[in-house]
Amino acid sequence: MKQFLKTLRNAGVILKVAEGELKLTAPKGALTPELLQELKARKAELMAYMAEQESQAEFNAIAAAGPQASYPLSPSQYRLWVLSQLEDALVAYNMPAAKLLTGTLDVASFEKALHAVVARHEILRTVFRKDEQLDEVRQFVLAPDACGFALTYTDLTTGENPPATARAYVEAEAIRPFDLSAGPLFRATLLRLGPDELVFFFNIHHIISDGWSMKVLTNELLGYYQQFRLGQRPAAAPLRIQYKDFAAWQRNELAGAGLQSHRAYWLEQMQGELPVLELQHEQPRPAVKTYNGEMVHFRLGPDVQAGLKQLNETYGGTAFMGIMAALNTLFYRYTGQEDIVLGSPIAGREHADLENQIGFYINTLALRTQFSGQGSFAQLYEQVKTNLLGAYKHQLYPFDQLVDDLGVKRDISRSPLFDVMVVMQNTDLNFDTPDDSAQAFSDLRIATWKLGGRLVSKYDMTLAFTEGTQGIDVAIQYNTDLFSPAYIQRFFNHFAQLLAHIVRAPETPLHAFEYLSQEEIHRQTIHYNDNHLSIPEQATLHQLFAQRAATLLPERAVVFEDRSLTYQQLDELSNQLAGYLIDQYQLKPNDRVGIKLERNEWYVVAVLATLKAGGAFVPIDLAYPEERISYMQRNSELTVLLNDSELADFQEQQDNYSTLAPAPAATPQDLAYVIYTSGSTGEPKGVMIEHRAIVNTVLTEIHSLEMQPGIRGMQFMSSSFDVSVWEMFTILLAGGELHIASDALKKDAAAYTNYLNDNRIDMAAMPPVYLQLLDIEALRHLKQLVTGGEETNRKLIQAFSQQGDYINAYGPTEASVVATTHIIKKGTYTDSAKIPIGKPIGNMAVYLLDQQGNLLPEGMVGQLYIGGPGLSRGYLNRPELTAERFVPNPFKPGATLYDTGDLARWTPEGTLVFAGRKDDQVKIRGHRVELREIENTLLTAPDVREAVVLAREMSDQTRELVAYIVSPTAEPAKQLKAYLGQRLPAYMVPAYFVQLDRLPLTSNGKINKQALPAPTAQHAASKIDYVAPANEIEETLVQIWKELLGKDQISTSANFFDLGGNSIKIIKLNQLINAAFSKSYKIATLFNVVTIKDQAAFIGQAASQDTDAGLTEQIEESVQSLDESLELFNS
Repeated sequence: MKQFLKTLRNAGVILKVAEGELKLTAPKGALTPELLQELKARKAELMAYMAEQESQAEFNAIAAAGPQASYPLSPSQYRLWVLSQLEDALVAYNMPAAKLLTGTLDVASFEKALHAVVARHEILRTVFRKDEQLDEVRQFVLAPDACGFALTYTDLTTGENPPATARAYVEAEAIRPFDLSAGPLFRATLLRLGPDELVFFFNIHHIISDGWSMKVLTNELLGYYQQFRLGQRPAAAPLRIQYKDFAAWQRNELAGAGLQSHRAYWLEQMQGELPVLELQHEQPRPAVKTYNGEMVHFRLGPDVQAGLKQLNETYGGTAFMGIMAALNTLFYRYTGQEDIVLGSPIAGREHADLENQIGFYINTLALRTQFSGQGSFAQLYEQVKTNLLGAYKHQLYPFDQLVDDLGVKRDISRSPLFDVMVVMQNTDLNFDTPDDSAQAFSDLRIATWKLGGRLVSKYDMTLAFTEGTQGIDVAIQYNTDLFSPAYIQRFFNHFAQLLAHIVRAPETPLHAFEYLSQEEIHRQTIHYNDNHLSIPEQATLHQLFAQRAATLLPERAVVFEDRSLTYQQLDELSNQLAGYLIDQYQLKPNDRVGIKLERNEWYVVAVLATLKAGGAFVPIDLAYPEERISYMQRNSELTVLLNDSELADFQEQQDNYSTLAPAPAATPQDLAYVIYTSGSTGEPKGVMIEHRAIVNTVLTEIHSLEMQPGIRGMQFMSSSFDVSVWEMFTILLAGGELHIASDALKKDAAAYTNYLNDNRIDMAAMPPVYLQLLDIEALRHLKQLVTGGEETNRKLIQAFSQQGDYINAYGPTEASVVATTHIIKKGTYTDSAKIPIGKPIGNMAVYLLDQQGNLLPEGMVGQLYIGGPGLSRGYLNRPELTAERFVPNPFKPGATLYDTGDLARWTPEGTLVFAGRKDDQVKIRGHRVELREIENTLLTAPDVREAVVLAREMSDQTRELVAYIVSPTAEPAKQLKAYLGQRLPAYMVPAYFVQLDRLPLTSNGKINKQALPAPTAQHAASKIDYVAPANEIEETLVQIWKELLGKDQISTSANFFDLGGNSIKIIKLNQLINAAFSKSYKIATLFNVVTIKDQAAFIGQAASQDTDAGLTEQIEESVQSLDESLELFNS
């Protein structure tokens, strides 16, 4: 576009937009037929481009501020100054650049040219200090001979390997901090590599410069150099205004009515709850934002570039509009979010006086797009176009002022408003030898010398696009604490694939575009589910048991307390009871038999008898409320209820029935059991499991867990919990010895541990919460420990893994107990943030899909769907619910998938990591919060034995996080708040901590969240008892805090930010403390020492040691507690 406009200008063609139309004037004969045809074809693109470049605002003239001792900072400068007081951000806003100069360079003329540029632009010799009279930070302009700027020249030709020496020097200088109060904030160096080769390196702080300024600086430097080289006196006219004048003018405009229309526009754009882009990252987000970065370069090929150009011509937009719409599409596909804010820089030089200025003029546009994934890309393009044109029209309003106006509660782990920056680079911002200067610099070539070493990333991700002749270059700068190179490579591949589809079919709905590679699709649909295991097709549970029993007749099969049954006894008893059921109730396949018995050996007999008679058993827990039992009996339409009374009737007639098995009635397609699980409507739902489904689970588990005849296993779970079926039949069909734990035994953790040891139990499944009650290291003989349903404390896993295998099992009742397992072999445990739920068991398949049923990239959290022979038939008497949760499998025509309602992600190794339930993902202050992540972090804290986190509605209609913990520590809330604050973003730190003796459990051993008490004011994490000052330093600090925060009483243990302190007030606090103690403490220190007690300790130690070294080991609540983040925007 720029080249086309240049062609038009050279031809004398003048363009303007008036009354919504493109107007032009041209000399006679200038418009050739070819040029006119191109003008018509690119009319819409030209109008959109010109709208981008021209602000519609009317400006007041910028007047010179007049001579003063100091001048105000612009809002952008002030925020950057505050941020630069923090150590982690000291070099984040350095702007280093290096050029390779090849040919003959007149060093003296080059040095004169640099000094001329510094003399012309006051901002290059400006420093930032506190003005004592005005009691605020101001900018001070130094005289050219007093600013300290000097060109450093070093000849490296006498040493070894000059290029390597130069690179090491440049990489070190690039991250050398600037002293904003002393200056200079512009440094320049010439490094000679050879007779005709030099490196020109310069570094400038962002507070006095931006990308446009670099172009101005370079152009003036080259112009002055040429004039000095030719012996001429530079003829550039003095600048009418300087940056200090702009800063004063901007502040006046903000204080007046000139920007009110712009302010109103942006506040309307940002009204309502502001979204946070929940882009999945590979490492947990640090509690405090980091700046560690890396950059990679890619290219979109000529075909995609041509397609994008055609798209823009069709819809009357620009390349940037197309790219922004495509990025919104990809982020929607990644996250499912239809409300997205992305950032984009804009030159901020709408005023004609600012075009040739050096300074921090750049502004940032927070571009919010709200759309529907059901709509087409064309519709999204039009919306992005409208939003961008509106943003350009109102671009004068400073981003920092918008952040303040919105009053956003800051999150110090993120940037304000957005985390992804998108830049459309102008090719005329390159600093290489300009085409029109080639003749003047025929003896000197200038090229970019790429910087290496440590890079910074101001945002999670910054994408810079540059159009070239061979495609569109894409540079992605990313935070290495969040993303890996492989992640960024996949991200670009997805973007390129998506854009290629978009330009071919822009009318396609956003949710329907394909962007995964065929390799990724194959990996997820085929490779990850490649687990075939041969299972007898005609097998039923009772037939498999009979076959196993025939080989183990005298061996013990079931043990309960002091009673036991051999395999022969169990087989014959169940045959007799089966005959009784057939005789008395004419039981036939799929008839339901309720089993309402105590869990003992007769319960196992009843289950096997029901199956042998052709029926399906329905476990009914004796502990259930009568109302629930009545509902289950009615809903399941029981043919018979096997309770104590019915069992007594059978026992009276037992000898009348044969010990031989009745004729087979049930087939693999018939029901084996119906288990009731909690329903969202309040009524339980009956899950129907067929023989072939549970047979697949049991036989594949026996295979994968290498279970052998003689294995001893526990039956721990309640009969109403489907894991009890798994416990029973994996042991019995493996030929093992099933020990049934009585309710009394389970209630005594020490007795249960002794039982496991005394009976040399090999395998046991237990709820994770029950493990907290056991002395894991005392389990001397247990070889395999199985848990599932909830996260297990990693400390317990580590302890057990020293003596046996740990199996993390996952599976809903609808998938026949277990769908995936992750096995940690003895001695192989390594601590990790999450224990995976592993891979699908034999013959089962899992898929992670988005809300539209599309595959998601590895690493992204998706909805977990399960397929395979282990799936349930559905819900008894609930056809609508069955149709809702059991859906067609798009990857296997004719097959079915079960929507678990759970969330998970794939690891690079092809294992699944559980990410909670959709129901458990809550929104806290605009952030999507996964409660399980907070629970996992709590469980890593010392002395926290159990933890669960809920999002609860409070009396004031707000929603707050509440942590329930079991810990021997007295009143641990303050310590835990600090502990979490160091590991999680502030919005994930619970507002309340409720300490309990133990967590309430359901009959199935799961945490009973309904029974958790509501928090009270005394549980608030911010509640701290008053602590009076203990010495003179503390008394002085209390008075300072009272004055600054407007409080009548302040505890020395209170947190500055909890009392209403923010980033601005802490600057003032620093000034007041320095004045009171006649010291110059760093602001960064106060961000870490946030209570009066800690500040007093620091001041006392600093006085005794005469040092500003921090007492970081004494910090209990550090910068993570900030309520205000000090983030800024990118250049």
